Amino acid sequence: MRVAFHSRLALSTLAAAMLASACTSDPIEPEPDPLAAPGNVAATATSNTTAQISFDPVTGATGYRVQRADGAAGANFAVVGNPASSPFTDSGLSSTTAYSYRVAAVSGPEVSDYSAAVTVTTQAVPVQPVTQNITTNTTWTSDKVWLLQGFIKVTNGATLTIEAGTTIKGDFNTLGSSLFILRGARIQASGTEAAPIIFTSSQPAGQRLAGDWGGVIIVGDGIINRGSPVILEGTGTSAANPQVDYSGGTNNADNSGTLRYVRIEFAGFGAAPNVELNTLTLAAVGSGTTLDHIQAMHGLDDSFEWFGGAVDSKYLVSYNPGDDHFDASEGYIGRNQFLIAFQNARVVPRPPGILATDPQGMENDGCAGANCLNGELSQPLTLPMFRITPPSGCSFLTA
Repeated sequence: MRVAFHSRLALSTLAAAMLASACTSDPIEPEPDPLAAPGNVAATATSNTTAQISFDPVTGATGYRVQRADGAAGANFAVVGNPASSPFTDSGLSSTTAYSYRVAAVSGPEVSDYSAAVTVTTQAVPVQPVTQNITTNTTWTSDKVWLLQGFIKVTNGATLTIEAGTTIKGDFNTLGSSLFILRGARIQASGTEAAPIIFTSSQPAGQRLAGDWGGVIIVGDGIINRGSPVILEGTGTSAANPQVDYSGGTNNADNSGTLRYVRIEFAGFGAAPNVELNTLTLAAVGSGTTLDHIQAMHGLDDSFEWFGGAVDSKYLVSYNPGDDHFDASEGYIGRNQFLIAFQNARVVPRPPGILATDPQGMENDGCAGANCLNGELSQPLTLPMFRITPPSGCSFLTA
């Protein structure tokens, strides 16, 4: 009994000592306040493709998390940046488009609530009028829309470089507009699948018609089967649209540059009654020129027309022209691979434009009219090659 008594006494003494120790130790630290959401969040459009997001600093934060959603409604937010401080610049946006942003503070594994969302609309792409011929090396950048005002010619041996993703508009006016690459000059228009180069009408979307503007015309130093002079159709109709003579070429290997991943639409302006420009005109263009992945849409005249020369091409798409899809003449001997022509409607022409009465999928002519060296037997004969690969994987050649 004595032993048990002493044991209980010892336990009681130990408990008292522990309680006394606990009462005299440092007080328990309170839990820190959770991170606050950033305040005064604001979004400002700084260009047509960028926006700046600013916010107040948060005490205890070591960084921030910025989320973006498309549209002003702010659904489907996703993280677009983890800046260490304010402000944050978001890039790669689309012009004249609304975006929503919200911001959270971060400290190690801790993430605050997100701020209320703010909305911003990016700026419109600035428009740069082109009113003079291009006589020195020039670059058109993708941060602008380039507006062709009149019959613009690249000449004097100059090279026009067009960045991927650039939009060029032909001005809708009574005198017409187009882009000519003349003999000795070059165009370097290399778009990409994700960022094609687009030539279109200056009319608002939904109001564009076939023939709103002239199209793209390339004149090379290739061989044709007509004697001089040979005036390019659609030119020589006014003082603002002087004649372009493409005769006299001697070099079927001539290089007029590159068109790659390019779309040309609503072209074919009627410079005079029954005298329309084509969507893409290739006059005496040599085989040193690169043409691939080109789409011609809703032109008033032919989608693609070759006058002599020997330029090759591949991946051409013709969609609803007012006349022929593919038209070759005057001694053209180039090779073309992977062509698609699609027609499901007659285009509506810009008044007073006139639709052709004999549109064809593919037209292949010799030489007819003035200055043919030997009539339809004029040399060189028009002997292009078109290679078509059906979906079955079979292929055949036609000339």
